[in-house]
Amino acid sequence: MKKPMQRFGGAVEGILEKVVSTAGSDISVADAGTREAFLDSWAGKLSDHASYLRSAGKMLAAPIVLAYVPDTGAFTKTHDWIIRRMLGVNFQDELSGVLAAGTSESGGCVHPQRFTDTGAIETAIRAAGLQAAPTIALMPQNKLFVWPDGIDSAEKPFERDLSGPAIVIDLDAIDQALTQFYEDVARQTKKWWHTASSRIVVNSPEGTVQYDLWVFLMAKYSHVARIKQEEKIGNGRSDITVVPLDTTCGNQSAVLELKTLRDVQTPTQAGTKLGKISQKSNIEWAASGLQQTAAYRDDNKMDVAFLCLYDFCATAGTEVMKVVSPAADALNVRARRYWITASHEEHRKERYPLPETQKN
Repeated sequence: MKKPMQRFGGAVEGILEKVVSTAGSDISVADAGTREAFLDSWAGKLSDHASYLRSAGKMLAAPIVLAYVPDTGAFTKTHDWIIRRMLGVNFQDELSGVLAAGTSESGGCVHPQRFTDTGAIETAIRAAGLQAAPTIALMPQNKLFVWPDGIDSAEKPFERDLSGPAIVIDLDAIDQALTQFYEDVARQTKKWWHTASSRIVVNSPEGTVQYDLWVFLMAKYSHVARIKQEEKIGNGRSDITVVPLDTTCGNQSAVLELKTLRDVQTPTQAGTKLGKISQKSNIEWAASGLQQTAAYRDDNKMDVAFLCLYDFCATAGTEVMKVVSPAADALNVRARRYWITASHEEHRKERYPLPETQKN
């Protein structure tokens, strides 16, 4: 059986990858220490550990749980956890029952107790004030779980089964993943709304959508692909890129450009009059993403490109797609529109329409 790929961990691995791929022209360690780097790296490390256990005919005896903290130094001053600088460096280490908090892509502060059940782990997480921290866990059922906003978030965690068949990442697989994200996370979300009744979205909606989609794809594919945010390509930056670690077996790389469509601007101050956004402006904004997406794909010699439109507008119409779809076809870009409902009533009416004779 193939030995799990060893990782250098952290910013060093990222630098090595960029040196190889760009001859050092775009080296950056800006992501080091961020929650994105933490989740990305530990998803890979835990996947490697699960792969090692399978190859050795072993079972994970207890969950392995890691929570992100922005400053491990400050955390250690107030919590009697043990500092382990080399945590995660060797995927063959015995990690069953470990609960750790960290900032870096390896190393961390480990709870002095090893746990065997999730109830005790949850209690310890809340006692440490980490219930809202991004958290990742490998469970004995060979499943990986990611809570982007902590275990007490109203949103359900992203889940990946590590015991399934080999994954092929291609155009259709990514399309299906985007649909799954829409149905499971986006369509009826409350997290992206500031005031749903007035159709006011949160500040920086595209960044919010991008982060949640990145975590979803990272949880789903990080063991077989590099899932990157805001990656420099040519003279611009893509929203999300998916680059398979194995470029054979039909795997394809992809760039995803995200745009949000809205009825009103999010006010900067309470009581501010809402600024309307016209349908024409939304169509122009959506269409602008097509050229960006095609250019990102071609500049970096990627296989496929997606323009993902997350539509917060009240009218669940298709006017935007009447303009975008023909242009997308001409540029060989897959354009997808996902309507975000503001209430369960909107969801029901659109998903389960009544016959015309029963509406009156």
